Amino acid sequence: MTPPPAHTNPNTLQSLMKPKWVDEIFDKLLQIDKKLAKVDDIHRKISGITQRLNTFKSDINNLKKITGNMGNTMGTLKKNTEEMEKEVEQMKQSQKNIEDSITDLKCRSMENNLPFYGLAEYNGNRRENCARLINDFCETELETQNVRQQIERAHRIGQLNRENTNPRPIVVKFSTFRERERIRKKATKLSSTPYRIQEQYPKEIYEQRKQLYPKLNEARLRDKTARLIKNKLIINGAEYDPLEPQDNQEDDEDWETVQHR
Repeated sequence: MTPPPAHTNPNTLQSLMKPKWVDEIFDKLLQIDKKLAKVDDIHRKISGITQRLNTFKSDINNLKKITGNMGNTMGTLKKNTEEMEKEVEQMKQSQKNIEDSITDLKCRSMENNLPFYGLAEYNGNRRENCARLINDFCETELETQNVRQQIERAHRIGQLNRENTNPRPIVVKFSTFRERERIRKKATKLSSTPYRIQEQYPKEIYEQRKQLYPKLNEARLRDKTARLIKNKLIINGAEYDPLEPQDNQEDDEDWETVQHR
């Protein structure tokens, strides 16, 4: 083999000595290294995603456990709430029963009482004798004698206001219910006078009666027998119930006629 000339470049010499396919192999190896690097990077990313996915699954399992416990807790809370609501309703009913009992006791304490309205009020310095005033009133207006003997107590109610031209009513407590009724039934004689006599009730009963007055007047305008007994409205012998539908269709035409008289 003839040696290369002395002036030949060493790199050129090396290239002459190395086959071309060696460079191709090196190029392919470099490409493989680059692709392997990319594969490693993808593998790292997949590992990270897998780890996060496992953490997410663990969180879901924990959430399911918590949700299950919350479901049990919610069920318990719902049961307790229902029991508390029942207790509240029972307490409300007990309160209503107590209030009704108190109202009934008030009514009983007032059953011998009658308020007299319209009697002029004495505004002098001397104390007014209400019992004697009622006795004289009953003699002159009701034509009833010796009422003073049946009066246990008589007094004005309400705050005194000298600028008010309307006299305060006088509440009279009679010795017996029978005497009270005897005087009350004579109140029809006062229909054309400025005086009135009414039964006395607690405030709550007055409020209930006030709600029933329109129905009372309506029933009477329909030529029905209607009256108020304490806080109950009796129409044609039956107690009026505002929650029950009233059968008034048969006389609606007559009612319209009455309304436009």
